[in-house]
Amino acid sequence: RDELERLHLSIGINHSIVEDPTLFLALGLGAFWLWLPRLAAAIVAVHLLRFYRVAMGRRYRSPATRD
Repeated sequence: RDELERLHLSIGINHSIVEDPTLFLALGLGAFWLWLPRLAAAIVAVHLLRFYRVAMGRRYRSPATRD
């Protein structure tokens, strides 16, 4: 379930990685500057979500169940 939610987050950020650049490439923008920020944002968002869930999981566990 966790992996599926991370996949949905990444797809949500990158859903138009093909469509939007084709529009902006016609205006003369470089492909590198269109794709790199989207990929970087997706990677960062997925890892932040993972770290947040790990932190919240540790925070709300009772002392008896902590590792």
